[in-house]
Formats: sequence, C-alpha cells, structure tokens
Amino acid sequence: MKAEYFPPKEDLILQNEAPTDFYIVVSGALDLLVLKNGTEQIVGEAKTGDLCGEIGVLCYRLHLFTMRTKRLCQLLWMNRTTFLNIVQANVGDGTIIMNNLLQFVAVGFYILLQAVDRFAANYNSFPWQFDGGMDEDISRLKTTAVSLLSDLGCNGSTLTEDLINEMCRFGAAELHAVAAFIGGIPAQEVIKVLYSLLRFY
Repeated sequence: MKAEYFPPKEDLILQNEAPTDFYIVVSGALDLLVLKNGTEQIVGEAKTGDLCGEIGVLCYRLHLFTMRTKRLCQLLWMNRTTFLNIVQANVGDGTIIMNNLLQFVAVGFYILLQAVDRFAANYNSFPWQFDGGMDEDISRLKTTAVSLLSDLGCNGSTLTEDLINEMCRFGAAELHAVAAFIGGIPAQEVIKVLYSLLRFY
C-alpha cells in the first residue's frame, strides 16, 4: 500500500467511474457525493479508519459516489489489480484479508443483497418468503453468497452468520428499521393534527 497526502477539494473517485483503486483514510475526511438532477449532493462522510471505493474494487462495479477530500488527508491506497493478485497468490492470508473486509457493514450488505438477487433467480422466491424452511433458506443463502464471492475471485471468504440470519429473518419484507422509520413519520404527523384539532375544544 502507498501512503500519500491529498489536498482539500480533490476528487479521488468519480461516481460511475470504473474501479481502479481503493483507499483507507489515515487522517482527514472525505465527502461522499452523488449527482442528482444535475447538482451534487453530500450523502455521507468518510473519516479516519474508513474504507473508500472498496465495493467497486471487490465487486467490480462502477463507483457509487464521488469522493472528495474535505481538508488535507493522508490516505493509504492500493490498485485493484495489485490487491487481487496478492489475495489470489497468498490463499490463506488472502482469505483472512477478504473476511476482514467483509466485516465492514457496507461491503457485507452489498454482497448479501447481490446474493439475495441470485437466490431469487435460482429458487423463484426470496429467503424465508414463505412460512417454514428458514434453516434450509439460511443454508441456501449462505451457499449462494459463497458462490458469488468465489465468482468475484474471493475464494474461501464468507459473510458473517449474523448478516445471513438477519437477511433471512425479515423474509422479503421491508427491513424493520426502515419500516419503523417510515411508519413513525406519518404517526407523528397524525398526532400533530389531532393535537391541533383538540386544542380548540
């Protein structure tokens, strides 16, 4: 890996660019931006210890965000080809590296969502969409995820049991945190309206 300093307002990765490098933030911070309706919007921030560009590099997908330095940043970076050559040449260490990368929630969920799509294509249903057979679906999803990782060149890597179990547990419904948030907003608005109506009686 190469350590390098980058000045403020420098674009390291461009949205929809082919993946070539990934970065680890040693110091400083980066804005994550997306282009919507012709304007850039900040959707997140990468801080010390965060990875940038790892989904594009691991899954060979176009980058999801533009990543721009907010201030002077020290970053470690590695080329995709170099990284994959190291992982494939050192099977034991490569598996450990890939498993460590998959512990990052964003990478794990991205791979898992891709595995769910493949699961649906193979079995014509989503994991635990129908009552019964949860253990069988967990096993199938785990096998599908390992197959997907193998196709991506990450032989021997697996996702955590917690991620796979959680994905099966919600059974093709909305994620419970999202459902709670979406349900809570209208409930709050109803309470406001009722309160304003009752205030006059």
